[in-house]
Amino acid sequence: MKLVQRLAAGPTRARVATRALLEESEHSSYGTQFRREIEVQAEIRRSEDAVEGRNAFVEKRAARFSGR
Repeated sequence: MKLVQRLAAGPTRARVATRALLEESEHSSYGTQFRREIEVQAEIRRSEDAVEGRNAFVEKRAARFSGR
């Protein structure tokens, strides 16, 4: 149950993107997949959750992710 709670409190947008990339990788070439991962990582880095994660790390506190 603790693991479930920990996962639920995490950065859901990043998890959803990771799962989608994994599913896409079955049907993509290496080059295509590499480009997609770069695009998705750039998008995720601009998200509110990424900013919150970085701020929480610097401030040495638990992150409060919103899914945005």
